[in-house]
Amino acid sequence: MFLNAIAYFWAMSTLVHTEGIVIRTLKYGESSIIAHILTRQLGLQSFIMGGVTSGNSKIGMFQVMNQLDLTVYHQEHKTMHRIKEVRYAKIYQSLPFEMHRTAVGVYMLELLRKCIQGHEIDSPLYDWIKTCLDYSDSPDLSVTWIPIYFTLGLTHHLGFQPLDNHSIDQPYFDLREGRFVAQLPFHRDILDRECSSLLASLIHCAEIQQVIQTSTAGKKERKSLLNGLLDYYRFHLDHFIGLDSPHILEEILAA
Repeated sequence: MFLNAIAYFWAMSTLVHTEGIVIRTLKYGESSIIAHILTRQLGLQSFIMGGVTSGNSKIGMFQVMNQLDLTVYHQEHKTMHRIKEVRYAKIYQSLPFEMHRTAVGVYMLELLRKCIQGHEIDSPLYDWIKTCLDYSDSPDLSVTWIPIYFTLGLTHHLGFQPLDNHSIDQPYFDLREGRFVAQLPFHRDILDRECSSLLASLIHCAEIQQVIQTSTAGKKERKSLLNGLLDYYRFHLDHFIGLDSPHILEEILAA
């Protein structure tokens, strides 16, 4: 009977090879883990992996931010899948080893986890997230602007990007409306003139190098804009309630 059950499982499963980024890992039982992995071919999925203990080298592969090559048994309409084979798709040089880079990576994936629901396949989003992690790992590239670049860029993939209508006559960005306006509204959910101007300049930057070259804003301005953008998420994503790890954000903002 047991063998029949196994045979049925294999028959109902599709073997899929995909890239994946580890979003979250939870311990399950004595020697198993459940990993939430954003995959390029299947979207965000949950996988169970057995035989993973503290002395097993595989446990390190499922650390948050790791990029993996996976071969998985996938069953349509199932919430949990099994991993057949796994190996590193990329070995990071500095992302897991430098505190400020690690903080940036954790921030990006926590924000992503709070925004994505369901299993929609979005290859452009996956490729863009992968690029942002690669930026964060580059030892020759400062991570100072990556949180803002990521937070702003993610709005484009999620469909609520700020309207590009900034002008001398419309100098304030209204967080509720998602557009620049001529006068200060009656509510307080608005970026001031300087922060709005900074946002307007960054909207046109497709690459992180452009962001770095475009702006000379200091820590105070970056902090105001990043906090403002997170407020913007609260207004435009019903399920977004903020981050679980505010100390991670403070680590980033202190850089």
